[in-house]
Amino acid sequence: MTSLDTQGENQAEEPLLQHESTEQEPSESIRDPRQEEKRKETIQFYVDQLTLLFYPLILTFALVCWIEITLNIDNSVISNPLMFYDESASDSTGVRLGGSVLNAILVVCGITTMTFLFVLCFKYRLYKFIFFWLGLSVLSILGVTTTTLWIEMMTVYRIPLDYITMLVCSWNFSIVGVIAIFWNSPLWLQQAYLIIVSTATSISMLRMPPWTTWTVLIAISIYDLFAVLCPSGPLRLLISMAEERQEDIPALIYSAGMASLDAEDDPIGGYRTQESNSSKKINWSSWLPFSSKSKGYTTIENEDQSEGSSHMSINELENLAETGRRSVQQGHDSDDEDGDEDDMNAIKLGLGDFIFYSVLVGKASRTDLVTLCLCVIAILTGLSLTILILTLNRKALPALPISILFGTVTYAIGYFMTNNMISVLSMQAIQI
Repeated sequence: MTSLDTQGENQAEEPLLQHESTEQEPSESIRDPRQEEKRKETIQFYVDQLTLLFYPLILTFALVCWIEITLNIDNSVISNPLMFYDESASDSTGVRLGGSVLNAILVVCGITTMTFLFVLCFKYRLYKFIFFWLGLSVLSILGVTTTTLWIEMMTVYRIPLDYITMLVCSWNFSIVGVIAIFWNSPLWLQQAYLIIVSTATSISMLRMPPWTTWTVLIAISIYDLFAVLCPSGPLRLLISMAEERQEDIPALIYSAGMASLDAEDDPIGGYRTQESNSSKKINWSSWLPFSSKSKGYTTIENEDQSEGSSHMSINELENLAETGRRSVQQGHDSDDEDGDEDDMNAIKLGLGDFIFYSVLVGKASRTDLVTLCLCVIAILTGLSLTILILTLNRKALPALPISILFGTVTYAIGYFMTNNMISVLSMQAIQI
């Protein structure tokens, strides 16, 4: 009897198991297309964002090349008292290499010190000092560096302008730039000022000696790996603190898809700090890279229902509870969808990446058109590869190493091989 009972129970359970398996199969078949579609949408989103980053990069490259060729910066290297070594035409290759390495170490040490100081200020919530620091830096670049380039360009093109008009225009241009970057402004105006800041800083770096410029590019790329990927790196510490506090990092960042600045009550505009939490809450999570947003549920009370709730019957209360459970379930589903949408934030690229990319392109502009085009393509290819890895891993990645590596190797190949080959072919009237 026992054996028969167990057989009957097994026979009764088999159709149930088959029925459950048949119910699970369509659910799995439904999930797979959804996940595949979601992955395709994510990849397409990042491809579109990457395309939007190409336009400002190419515009910055064009401005740097135009100013560099017009002012002939390579032949007008200015001696920098902060450098250990100043290159001379009579120095040997070994002396130039050793001196450029010392200069690169000095530059990297300075950047590292300033970055750790920024991390300490962010750790102890010295937001006013941070914004004063960034604002003063932007004001000096727009007011001094850009005005100097403006005077040099007007001298080359012989455009007359009196000093009073120049000072008034320079002052207004600088103040509007600081307001556009750190406060309320149209998106296009903010992006335009960020491109101008990148261009002016790149031209300043191009005034360094040639060997020092290349050594600094390589050293900064290596430092970028340490700063972002190492657990004790300053940028890694900064990102981890921002994620723990769920705060934004005040920094000069170019975003391919920032939201428009329409906050009237936020005293700091696009940057929300602890000091402005009492003001109007706006979702600024899409402003900064790798920011996390806290999820929560808030109850919404209906005054009309609350007034008449004491006169409800038991059936009405049960129906209300059932609808409440359904709404909570729908809320969970919608929050999951919102979480997926929040993960697809706009791609952000720091102005430091703009600057060092432009320095490499500016050096390539002094060779020939073929090398220049190859370097631009190599930099954009490296950036695309970096964004692809970022899409797959969803972790903070340095944007300099791959692009600078591709650009440097391409410059060497184009300058030492392709340029000579094209010259020989053109002299022998050989067309390919």
